[in-house]
Amino acid sequence: MQIVFQIFLLKNLIFLKFSIINIAYRDGSIYHAFGQEQIYVLLLTLLLTVILISGLLIRKKEGIIKIGWETALIILTFISGYLILYI
Repeated sequence: MQIVFQIFLLKNLIFLKFSIINIAYRDGSIYHAFGQEQIYVLLLTLLLTVILISGLLIRKKEGIIKIGWETALIILTFISGYLILYI
């Protein structure tokens, strides 16, 4: 359960950093300066985090090719997200 807390803490620190940057950004909100690619990568990162945390909470001994289901799903999601972004 400690690893779940550390992941949430890390994500909260990242959002705190964005809040501080948003205050220092002179042209309005930093979120308005995001393009579609940045929003897509942000949403993909959130999806990968949800998969990782759910895999930590729902633990199984073996899965597909002796890796957990969350690892296989993270690999597939990352590769498909990369292909969608760059192809």
